[in-house]
Amino acid sequence: MRALIRRLSSPTLLLAAGSAVVIAVGAALVVSALSSVRVADATQDARQSAIGFTQSVSNWLVLDTDLRLNRVARLADVMLLSGAVYVQITYREETIVDARAPDWEAFTLAKPASGVGPAQASTELTTAHDLLVFDSHVPFVTGEGGFSLVRLGVHARLLEEQLQSLRFAGVGIGLGLWLAVLVLVTVLGLRRAPELAVSPSRHPSPEPAIGDESFSCGPLCVDVGRKLVIVDGEAHSFPPKLFTLLELLTYDENRVFSDEEILERVWTDAKYAGASDVRQCVYRLRRQLNHLKPGLSECVRNVKGFGYRWDSDAVAEEEPAPEPVPNASAGQ
Repeated sequence: MRALIRRLSSPTLLLAAGSAVVIAVGAALVVSALSSVRVADATQDARQSAIGFTQSVSNWLVLDTDLRLNRVARLADVMLLSGAVYVQITYREETIVDARAPDWEAFTLAKPASGVGPAQASTELTTAHDLLVFDSHVPFVTGEGGFSLVRLGVHARLLEEQLQSLRFAGVGIGLGLWLAVLVLVTVLGLRRAPELAVSPSRHPSPEPAIGDESFSCGPLCVDVGRKLVIVDGEAHSFPPKLFTLLELLTYDENRVFSDEEILERVWTDAKYAGASDVRQCVYRLRRQLNHLKPGLSECVRNVKGFGYRWDSDAVAEEEPAPEPVPNASAGQ
């Protein structure tokens, strides 16, 4: 895990994470811009609807009949059934209609000052009773003098749903980008840190590092930097695969390496290598070691059913004990 964390600080992964942050911020700005456009369009539609309703009210009020107030009240009821939450009509500075939707009876509407009103129709998006409401003020003229105004409040239910959908889309895009970065970091970290693989032992053994200059193991010394094998003070060169296999085995002689581990470290560029290639490579390594020093090949031990390991004590076991020196006095 520590090695993976160190990998996360690499410029490539930092660049990927930074790019994801920039894209996420860009997506949030796009969602915000779309929300603003949708609010502006919906507000304009609400304003046009309020102007149309006011025109109908004005047409009924200019009629000189006793039924005109009833007609206007019915128009207000129709608006309440269509989604309006309040309808207030001021005619010649007198409020003639103040209709409310259920749960809105106690909602207070500010009364316009006497003789003062907006010069033209206006609509604002406000929040009331935890709802988005289009609050429209539309003045009208009846030809009889006096100030007349229609105030119409309509619940922006469709706009609420659209804005909620845009917010969910923004959150989804952000989460998707972060998940993509997480997958990218994991994949690159695993590809660039093969040493993170957990060994069967209780404590994972360290893998050979290119940075190590050399290390000794029994009768020989492996010079990793110069790719040489030194035996009895003499340096010898090995073919690449044989040297890599020897380096792997000798770096940690207490560890048994399976065929799969050897294939992964020695045949990094081959897709179709198998156990037979490992056996052939081990055979060639033993023969090469015997050329350097008789009996040295016995250090490459085959642990049946598990793999191969390096045994430095094998050379000492194979070397014959020195013959005793004859006692010169014995012949006298």
